[in-house]
Amino acid sequence: TGSTHMVAAGHYLATAAGYRILEQGGNATDAGVAAALTLNVVQPQYTSFGGVAPIIVHDAQKNETRSISGLGRWPRAASIDYFNQYHNGQLPPGILRTVTPAAADAWLTALKLYGTMTFEQVVTPALELAEGGFPIPPSLHRALTREGDRLVHDEGEKVTWPSTVQIFFKDGKALATGDVLVQKDLGRT
Repeated sequence: TGSTHMVAAGHYLATAAGYRILEQGGNATDAGVAAALTLNVVQPQYTSFGGVAPIIVHDAQKNETRSISGLGRWPRAASIDYFNQYHNGQLPPGILRTVTPAAADAWLTALKLYGTMTFEQVVTPALELAEGGFPIPPSLHRALTREGDRLVHDEGEKVTWPSTVQIFFKDGKALATGDVLVQKDLGRT
């Protein structure tokens, strides 16, 4: 509950980011975008800047509800026949599984249509966490541990996702709960 405003998100740092934006005079759209951007930093096992972000905005003054798709598209050349013929009907890991990223477009569209702050203002909490780091929560540690065998290989084997290993693993082991995760490349993005 709250007497002036509130924010709810899947991670306390995202909630804090949204609340910070409200405290700085932003509206619910500004706070929602700030929280979403922050979730991409603190919950990389669930979401990413290059992903999707479907958005619903309700304007109480106009009694109007609108949606912003925020969903990526498959390339025009992608076909069921191709995947059936070359990949046994499966979507293989990597670029062939990827839709065009749409989250950033959805956030910028939401700010343009319904926000009161600039992108620079609402991205600041997420940017600070990406560049300065934050303590890894147990959920991220569990996800890294679970995926570790797919990412970290025995000596001499090809590493499938070397940049992921470089960021989330130290000496071949997943960063532990409480370790500080810094994502400078994400901050530059």
